[in-house]
Amino acid sequence: MKEMITTRFAPSPTGEMHIGNLRTAYFNWLYARKNNGKFILRIEDTDKIRSNNDAIKNIFKILNKFKLNYDKVYKQSNRIPLYQFYAYELLEKNFAYLCFCDKNNNNEICNCKNEKYKPTKKYCIRLNIDSFNIQTVKCYDEIRKTFISFDKNKLNDIILIKSDGYPTYHFASVVDDHLMDITDIFRGDEWISSFPYHILLYNAFNWTPPRFYHLPLITNNNGEKLSKRDGDFSVKSLLKQGYLPSAILNYIVLLGWHPSSNEEIFDKNKTVKMFDVTRLKTNACKYDEKRLKKFNLIHARTEYGKYEFNEFIGQKFDILYKKRLYNLFVNGIDVYELINKLKLKNKYQQFTPQQKQFAIFLKECIENIDQYSYQILSDENIKNIIEKIKNSGYNNKDFHIWTRLFIIGETKGPPGDILLGLLSIDKLVFKLNAVFMEIQNE
Repeated sequence: MKEMITTRFAPSPTGEMHIGNLRTAYFNWLYARKNNGKFILRIEDTDKIRSNNDAIKNIFKILNKFKLNYDKVYKQSNRIPLYQFYAYELLEKNFAYLCFCDKNNNNEICNCKNEKYKPTKKYCIRLNIDSFNIQTVKCYDEIRKTFISFDKNKLNDIILIKSDGYPTYHFASVVDDHLMDITDIFRGDEWISSFPYHILLYNAFNWTPPRFYHLPLITNNNGEKLSKRDGDFSVKSLLKQGYLPSAILNYIVLLGWHPSSNEEIFDKNKTVKMFDVTRLKTNACKYDEKRLKKFNLIHARTEYGKYEFNEFIGQKFDILYKKRLYNLFVNGIDVYELINKLKLKNKYQQFTPQQKQFAIFLKECIENIDQYSYQILSDENIKNIIEKIKNSGYNNKDFHIWTRLFIIGETKGPPGDILLGLLSIDKLVFKLNAVFMEIQNE
């Protein structure tokens, strides 16, 4: 019978999902869908102190946002008796031992098996490295197509079950991967150092390990692992900045994989068809924000990208408003930043007499429009306003610079006529009143 390919994404809900987490989820999802297999979501919430419900909700929200559909969901906190059962099996086989010493809540080296400690009610269960009759632990990596060797004498007796009865990641992941029939695991190469412990556990249970693919490191411009000082690389932050899900997925799949052609722009469905694990890379991948922005603009100009953009903007805005923002977006304007600027009250500024007079004139032009104050100006309204401004002797340059100054508080940015179409009439009047009030107070 043909093997059912089954992959998993197993995040720990202790913080924000970043691009490395999303890449791991995407590679596992791609391989499962490529082979008509199963993709499992497993919430590894056994760290009772750091795990939180908000992080769990965020995991589901992001996977749904990127449409990385999963076939089944598990929470490790619901499976505690299982891990304890298998831990005691290792105790019986002498592949693990009870640890009663004061250090039983961390991963420091323990001497419980060699020294006599008075048993207490509080204990953990540790892996017994010495019980394995080998000197070298050989771990096969599918991307490198070779074994990675580890000296057993340099390994520690890691904790399997903590003193609170909950399992550690190393133990729970091995038990779950076996029980869930996981065949292939894509994960970051930061897990290579943990690889020998996982293989030893498979050997202890006499289980066949899944195939492991360790994805390359994502680095900054200096070749160092991405960190908070390099910027905010959380998926939530990227979405807030206006990066489209399709563009993000397109970009991150190229951080560790390349297609057989020189093509670099493709959607999720096409990626599934093209995906080939023999084209995975081991070299570190540099995070390139300029390239991501380029991908974003290209995807924004597709029908699907337009749909994603409208989702990003939300349902509360009308069609005309979305259309205007979309036109800015596909021309490289950071609309998220612009929306925030439109919301802000203008800072106090020293306006020139000419600017003040222009603000009064522009305010009168807007107020004379026969339209509800909560509506935005139509294209025809804006055209008529600009015609009146020209006929009143104001030049084109002053119109754009001063309108920007009144609406977003800056002299540079989108054209003035565009900005007039992004606020309702009453909000435009409110912005211009700020200038008018300054005149009244002089």
